[in-house]
Amino acid sequence: MFQTTSLNNYSQYLAFRLGIEEYGLPIANINSIVDNDSPITRVPTAPEHVLGIINLRGDIVPIIDLAKKLGFASVDNNNKKKVIIANSADLFVGFLVDTVLDVINISGDSMEDSAPYTDSVTRDYFASVAKYDNRLIIILDIEKLLKE
Repeated sequence: MFQTTSLNNYSQYLAFRLGIEEYGLPIANINSIVDNDSPITRVPTAPEHVLGIINLRGDIVPIIDLAKKLGFASVDNNNKKKVIIANSADLFVGFLVDTVLDVINISGDSMEDSAPYTDSVTRDYFASVAKYDNRLIIILDIEKLLKE
């Protein structure tokens, strides 16, 4: 499991891409990153964004299409190459994403409230927007993503 590092108001995030947009999740909530090559078992009556479940090293892990969860059109799952295994308390979930970029250090000073840039549907999942290396990274609220 990755460890959180906070140095002089900097926090670490796992940066990844959905389509052309870049997002971040707190590194403290990341358990692992795996290829999207495990067979996914569909779960009847599951919400549309829940693709199904996988057996990951003996644990049953639900797989979420993060683009659909955020209200975006999902691209073909075959184009999504990585699954980010994230956790909160005892709950593990896999988020299907296009590309995992890097672990980045973001200063608290470079973060802004995401509310002016989002609608009421996605606002619940966005914690902030960070400026990083001349790019904008949307920081997701892992607790709210895992609640539903």
